[in-house]
Amino acid sequence: MEYPINYTVINSAVNKSDNMPKPKNILKTIHNAGFFSNCTIRLMDIIEYINSNNQLPDEVDSTEQFMHYKGYAGQNLIPYFFNEDAEKRTHVIGVPIPFNYDCMSLQFAYYNKLPFQELSPIIEKYFTPSIGVELIRNTMREKYQLFKHELCAVFYRGNDKSREMKVSGYDVFIERAKLVKEQNPKVKFLIQPDEKEFLDAFLAEFPDSIYFDETPMLSKMDSAMFFELPMQQRAEYAAKFYAALLLLSECKHAITHSGNCGLWMTIYRGNTTNLHQVFNDKWY
Repeated sequence: MEYPINYTVINSAVNKSDNMPKPKNILKTIHNAGFFSNCTIRLMDIIEYINSNNQLPDEVDSTEQFMHYKGYAGQNLIPYFFNEDAEKRTHVIGVPIPFNYDCMSLQFAYYNKLPFQELSPIIEKYFTPSIGVELIRNTMREKYQLFKHELCAVFYRGNDKSREMKVSGYDVFIERAKLVKEQNPKVKFLIQPDEKEFLDAFLAEFPDSIYFDETPMLSKMDSAMFFELPMQQRAEYAAKFYAALLLLSECKHAITHSGNCGLWMTIYRGNTTNLHQVFNDKWY
């Protein structure tokens, strides 16, 4: 499935009088898929704009994204997920940004090649979590006492991801987890799968692993969790899933699939130290 970059630069309507301010360049991003797929397209459109214009847009309008999560028509979910005050602050962003990806090659990129330093101010400006998401993250961190352990995140994405790529078997992840445990005996695993069967298989090997009740998962099927929820519940689910990913990004070690979720966990980590990324059953 391909997701083409799809944005429009709009000059807002203004009076042409010399006394009126210059027109605002509004970057309108358009995409409708899973939460972090939306984030990937939003990020790519912003970078494309910066590199093409050697400046930031005056405003990023993403009201036509995250459509699957809207409880009613016209709902703007950007302030629900992201901190708009951060977007208003001044950030020093160097141009051009070294970024030669399309939407598919980015999620399946070798994450150790990502330009983390150049991406950092863009992530801070446009993808700082909202106060509500931060509250969920802090509540979950306390609930599961995550600060007490040396953690290894395990991020498994199966189900409908098989439409886009070869999904590695459970044994591939479990064997890598055994290697991490052998090298780091005190490590405890924090698991975020989207298949119940993966959770069962992993707990059979590592029964003291932690997983989040806030992000329920499906039995193996060709779907995604948010599609199985009523529209009115999807935004709340996405906020909890976003908070869970942020907690995974805090772990000292990480084992991850290749895809938008693994990509954004890595972006929020800001580096690939102690990161194990699998793509087509090979580890990077």
